[in-house]
Amino acid sequence: MSGRKAFEEALRLGLSTPLCSVAGFSYEEGYQGALAMRNAQVIPDGIFCINDLVAFGAIDAIRYEWKLRVPEDVQIIGYDNIPMTAWRSQNITTFDQNMTKLIAGALALVDELPHRHAVTVQPKIVERGTTLGLASIS
Repeated sequence: MSGRKAFEEALRLGLSTPLCSVAGFSYEEGYQGALAMRNAQVIPDGIFCINDLVAFGAIDAIRYEWKLRVPEDVQIIGYDNIPMTAWRSQNITTFDQNMTKLIAGALALVDELPHRHAVTVQPKIVERGTTLGLASIS
């Protein structure tokens, strides 16, 4: 099952089907992807972005084009935990992939060739100012 399908299946637990906008991986594509979601005449509660650069673009589109506030009107979550997400001016909630463990797992796979095994590294959410916090989700 693809990541997108798994995400949609998890959200279907009593919730409406999520809006999806294919945005690519850049700031500009995140900006355009958020604009496309707004053109659907529905304001989402939140947007999960494929990476932090897309989150930067989506935030700017929400603030400057939609004229809405993050996180009060629309919450944003990025992915990768790049250093800029922690800047006070950005303060983006994101997922950290723990690159140290990912690299160690990749090297272990290379050492195990040709008997490859899967390596799973659980990402960790880093809560910052673009979400209202896990306590508000109940």
